[in-house]
Amino acid sequence: MKKKISMLLMGCVLLAAFAACGGNNEPATPTPTPAATQQQGGVATPAPTPTPPPEGAALLADTTTFLGTRRGDTLVIELQFPIENPGVFNTFNGGVALTSGVVQLLTGNLWNINTITGEQFPEIAAGFPRSSADFMTHYIDIRQGIYWSDGMPFTARDVAFTMNMIKGDPDIGVSAYYNMAFASIEAVEDFVVRIETNWPYLHMSTQLGVTVGGNALRIVPEHIYSQIDNVTAFADSNPVVAGAYTVHSFDPLGTWVLYQRRDDWYRSITSVVAGGAEPQARYILFRSFGDDTARQMAMINNEIDLMMEVSLEMLTFMAMNNTSVGAWYDSFPFATSDDPVAKGLVFNHAIAPFDNRYFRWGIALALDFDMISLAIFEGAGRASPFPIFTMTSGFLDMYYRPYLMDWIDNFYITLADGTQIFPYDRGYAHRIANILRAMGHDLPTDAASLYYMFGYGTWIHDPAAATQLFHMAGLELVGNNWHFEGQPFVMELTYLAGTELQTERSVIAAFNQLQQFGFNATLAGKTIGAWAVDWGLGNFQIDGYWPWACFTQNVFGNVQTFDRYLITPVGDWTTGAGMRWDNVRATEIIHELQLLPPTHPRVTELAIEFFQVAVHDLPTIGFHSGLKFVPTNNTFWGGFPSAANPYNGPWWWWHVFDSFLPFITPHFPS
Repeated sequence: MKKKISMLLMGCVLLAAFAACGGNNEPATPTPTPAATQQQGGVATPAPTPTPPPEGAALLADTTTFLGTRRGDTLVIELQFPIENPGVFNTFNGGVALTSGVVQLLTGNLWNINTITGEQFPEIAAGFPRSSADFMTHYIDIRQGIYWSDGMPFTARDVAFTMNMIKGDPDIGVSAYYNMAFASIEAVEDFVVRIETNWPYLHMSTQLGVTVGGNALRIVPEHIYSQIDNVTAFADSNPVVAGAYTVHSFDPLGTWVLYQRRDDWYRSITSVVAGGAEPQARYILFRSFGDDTARQMAMINNEIDLMMEVSLEMLTFMAMNNTSVGAWYDSFPFATSDDPVAKGLVFNHAIAPFDNRYFRWGIALALDFDMISLAIFEGAGRASPFPIFTMTSGFLDMYYRPYLMDWIDNFYITLADGTQIFPYDRGYAHRIANILRAMGHDLPTDAASLYYMFGYGTWIHDPAAATQLFHMAGLELVGNNWHFEGQPFVMELTYLAGTELQTERSVIAAFNQLQQFGFNATLAGKTIGAWAVDWGLGNFQIDGYWPWACFTQNVFGNVQTFDRYLITPVGDWTTGAGMRWDNVRATEIIHELQLLPPTHPRVTELAIEFFQVAVHDLPTIGFHSGLKFVPTNNTFWGGFPSAANPYNGPWWWWHVFDSFLPFITPHFPS
């Protein structure tokens, strides 16, 4: 039975790619809701903190962009790379560039998430699922008042059609899972969808809604897509959308896309969810600006309002040359550390000796994290060594940190000579703060602020214990070099090159230290295509990756990929368990979580136990929480998420960006 349940989980891995009925009378145009009382996810958010624009900006606001739109009416967002398939806006077409405005502006989700509080909220859905006692029949109420951009009402039929379209098209990635999970999907009323499931389905909102960055269920208009024979080949270059913006034009070479606010914006998902609030930008331009030098100069010259993440050095340079350039914080460390994933080292557990617990712990204790931190972003960032629970500040404080800290202080490893070592080190925040003060940074001195900024601790640096652990894993030190199974031991460290600077620098820093520790290590950067394929096939030894992600109290959606029954041999594709961690108790916990309602008290108990099992095994070594240097430019626009105004996180490339739009305000509206 457990194996059957586990195999059904396989499709769940893909779902988080990246958790009242009545009439449909057309509403009158509402009065825009003042920012101070706007609703986001059912919770009032603070008014954007006003920051005065620089002198002379008013005159610049009346200039036009290269496309002829008024600069003060056009929010300019950086495209990290040119779009490979310009004109593709169909999210079920494999060639679509999802984060070029498509998922942020055109589509919506049944449920979205506030990434600061960790709370899911209904977006397209009008509430959370209503399920039968056996969790086999489920009703989803759909919000009323949303219209497609061609004037057709958005109804339950669109939702049911999209889900059935996915079921019926094997070329759509989650089709196999939908067929396993859902017996039937139908619109039983204009604004009610009924779903019959093939097993008790207790996690509908987390499986079909956003829990971190996005979800594979993106609703399309039935009256358009029902006429398409081959959905995955359909470009949809002039899409009918439910978001607040439509496609105005795009560059055939892929360097830009211009979106225009709908005249009936008040009937869009964005506005209806926000209680009638108006998206402020008349136009939103996504544009690629070239290499790092060109990107920096464009930001300094006020050609960009919202930028893709950069390095600390780039942000510092831009801020020095344009006082309107900022980020989450106005001063060091500038970036937010509340990204729910920790970047560090991931081991391939299907290959010896990486499958050995003592080897992995040996690597952890051989590394000097203080030096690694300085090598990545000059000490900026929150230490996050743990599996599953990234050291973010919101939900973790509310639900888990007290239990984790009490336990981790007393966790120990017994060495071959009988010595017990306690590997958790709480002193890091104070040490790194002293180093950074000596470098000229003005930092707080109280423990709470330092823990928030630099984390609650990391693994100790203990070369002697690491040496014992390597011997316990079957390695032998011959002269100054490590051998394994009678042969010189060579290991490869890999990383995603060019697009993930934090992981790239993390792996390079670890590589340098491991070489000094006697390991014959090699280093390889990979393109995103090769890196992703090698992860799925298991063609790596130690990789820079971020397998853990958790924003919510219910961790099921974030741990289900570690079910041991998802593991495939190296060379065979896996749907999520790329590191092939094979732990019996972890799998048992996953199976129990699957059968519990998300609010059941046992969910928290099982999450804590999963954490303890994972720490004991140490399948990965986390370095820092995801550190996001996301530059903003206050010349023409204000109200971006920030530490002073944390209504959401700064990750505009996630699905949650549409909920930013009423809060990002023009300084010089026309």
